[in-house]
Amino acid sequence: MNNANIIMHNGWRVDFSWTIDLYKGTYLRSVRNLVELLLTSPLRPRITFVSSVSSVQEWTAVFPDRPVAEAPLESYEVASPFGYGLSKHVAERVLARASEVSGTPVTILPVGQVAGPTDPNNGGGIWSTDEWIPSVAAISKTLRLIPADIPPIDWLPVDLAARAIIELALIGSNVDSVSENQSPLRVFNVVNPTLSDWSLFARALQSRLDRNLGEGEICCRLLPLTEWVDALR
Repeated sequence: MNNANIIMHNGWRVDFSWTIDLYKGTYLRSVRNLVELLLTSPLRPRITFVSSVSSVQEWTAVFPDRPVAEAPLESYEVASPFGYGLSKHVAERVLARASEVSGTPVTILPVGQVAGPTDPNNGGGIWSTDEWIPSVAAISKTLRLIPADIPPIDWLPVDLAARAIIELALIGSNVDSVSENQSPLRVFNVVNPTLSDWSLFARALQSRLDRNLGEGEICCRLLPLTEWVDALR
């Protein structure tokens, strides 16, 4: 702690079945404990908190005419109703308040959907099988059915996300870089600025799954998401 000038907080359980209460004990408390620990450091290290766009999932519904702000959050209504997104939202609010009251340097990074790497030499472009998209692909292969009307996608390759997070974390990492007239709190939305239609992925997946049909297998068919869910049930 005597030599650190950046602390990265990127440990959070992704579980959409958890309620906010289940995040209180370990995860939200860790944010408060981290702030208290850093206040004892002579270097005033900057906390870089890797958050999630789930913390502002309902932003458009609450503020339909405003882009998602890179600023302290104003309302709990913008967060996802699930425990994961809500817990990230609460953590952001705790850090923003700590920065306001104590002057603790804080960088908050709401990150979008992280996908596999673009570099074939870095994991071979493989997406973590624990994520929802690989799960949809695997289920679609089994059902021979692909959902056709999922909202537009803005995935962020993990290697590019990591590079952006490091660059943003380094901004203001030196205590001297925060002047008296400058807020110690910074918020940067780490998302893909380009939206792509889901149909592009759906057709690519269909082509891939139909490429090497096994004996007795039928071609994949695109259908509405509601029907896909019914077939899954």
